[in-house]
Amino acid sequence: MLPKAMSVLINAALSSTGLLWIAPNSILVTGIRNDNIVHFVEGQIVHLECKSDLGTPKGTLRWENETKTVLLVNSSDNVILTLKTNRLHHLKYFRCVVDNGFFELSREVQFKLLLVPRVTIQPSGNKEVNESEDLRILCKNDNDSPGDIFTWTFEGRILIEQQPILWLLSITKHDSGQYICKVSNDAGDGRASVNLW
Repeated sequence: MLPKAMSVLINAALSSTGLLWIAPNSILVTGIRNDNIVHFVEGQIVHLECKSDLGTPKGTLRWENETKTVLLVNSSDNVILTLKTNRLHHLKYFRCVVDNGFFELSREVQFKLLLVPRVTIQPSGNKEVNESEDLRILCKNDNDSPGDIFTWTFEGRILIEQQPILWLLSITKHDSGQYICKVSNDAGDGRASVNLW
């Protein structure tokens, strides 16, 4: 443990003009978990507030993403990042930085988004099948989100729910038509289809 006087020296410095520069003591981002992860739904408007004491002299407070400064505020003890989330923000980092010209302190936050389903089907498009053939059709959410709900329909009728795989056994000409897989989650719905003939 450092003596109290020494810890003050580590968090402060004299400028060339003889002014005492003091490091910011803390930085707080509201609405995040202890692991610095925030959870949002794709398309949601997000407000993340960053607060700091700024140190002496008063510095700047800014939000950065992985490539650039996205919001800068001078001599204020808080800055609010507001944005509409999209899939490009998923698993990306944003950082709140307080900088008084001599000392810098930051807090990093990772965005985890629940994404609107992007649905694909295999086989896709148009598929010719032979009578009495068996066919397996796979429906997949490319985002692979937890809690996805699968619904298979044919000619407007629900065939099965909760299953990503549709099995058609001993196909007949009455099975010709459009099969639609709908995937739903809290972010929205996605669909894909295959036409059998």
